[in-house]
Amino acid sequence: RGGGGKANNSTKIRLQRRSTWSARQLMQAESDLVMEQAIRKFKNDGCKKCYKYMRTCNPAYSTPAGYADFLYKNQDKLDQKEIGDYLGTEGKSEEEKKYFEELRRHHFKNNQFAGATLVQAVRIFLENGGFYLPGEGQKIGLIIESFADAYHAQNSGKFAHKDDVEVLAYQVVMLNTDLHRPLKKKTDRRMTLEELIRNLRGQCNEGRKAGKDYNRELIESIYNEVKLRPFRAMTAAEAQKILEEKLAKNNGDKKGGGGGDRMQYFTTITRKAEIELANTALIFQTYRSSKSPTIVKGLYDVCWWLVASTIDA
Repeated sequence: RGGGGKANNSTKIRLQRRSTWSARQLMQAESDLVMEQAIRKFKNDGCKKCYKYMRTCNPAYSTPAGYADFLYKNQDKLDQKEIGDYLGTEGKSEEEKKYFEELRRHHFKNNQFAGATLVQAVRIFLENGGFYLPGEGQKIGLIIESFADAYHAQNSGKFAHKDDVEVLAYQVVMLNTDLHRPLKKKTDRRMTLEELIRNLRGQCNEGRKAGKDYNRELIESIYNEVKLRPFRAMTAAEAQKILEEKLAKNNGDKKGGGGGDRMQYFTTITRKAEIELANTALIFQTYRSSKSPTIVKGLYDVCWWLVASTIDA
C-alpha cells in the first residue's frame, strides 16, 4: 500500500507538471500572437502606431521602458532604420519629450558597455544596438547624448563628466565617416590626427574647470582605432535579404526537403550568435552573460524543443 501511495503521488505530480506546462504553452501562444500582430503593425504603420497598439494589448509594453524592450528584443524582425528615426525624435510637447528621453535611455541600457573603450562601445552601439543611425544631425545628437548617459553610467571613473563621452562619441562617429568614405575627387582628403586634436581643443570638462584639452594619447588611440577598422551597421532589410538568399540557395540544393529550411535557419542564426560572442570576448577577454537578442535568440531557436521534450517526459 505504501508503494502504491507513492506511485499515486508521483502520478499526480507528473500530471500537475504537464498541466502547468500546458497552461504556460497557452499563455506563450497568446503572447506570441500579440507579438506577431505588433510586428505586423510596425511593418505596415510604423513605430508610433505600433506603440499605440501595444498599449491597448499588453500593459507590459505601455511604458517607454516596455516599448524599448520590445524594439530591442525584436530588432531582427523590424526595420532598424525606422527604429533609428523613431529613437531620434525630440517630441513637441513636454510630455512627448519626456517619453522619447525615457525611451532612448531604456533602449540603450540594453547594450553592454562595461569594460569597453569608448570606440569599442560606439562600435557595439552602432553595429548591434538594434537601430540604424539616422541621417539628420539633430536626431544623431539626441541618440549620442543617450549613448553617453549609458556609457558613463556603466563605466564610472573613465570620464569625470558624461559631456566628455558625448563630445568624443560624436567625434568618433564623424571621424569614422570621414576616414572610410569613398573619395570622389582628387582634391578630396581625409581628416588627419592633428586636425582631430585641433577640433577637440578646449572641449574637455574633466576636473573643476571646463575648457581643458583632452589627453593627446587618448585622442591618438581613438584616431588609430577608428582608422584601423570601420564601423559596419547592417539594416534589418539587409540582414533579411542575406537570410532569404541563403534559404533560397538551400532550397535549390535540397529539393523536397522541408527540414532544409529550418536547418539552414538554425545555422544562420547560430553563426550570428557565434560572431557576436567572439566580438564580446575580444572586448572583455572572456565570455559573459549577455542581453543581446542575437545571442539569446540564437540559443533559444536551436535548443527550445530539446528543453520542451525533456520537461514533457
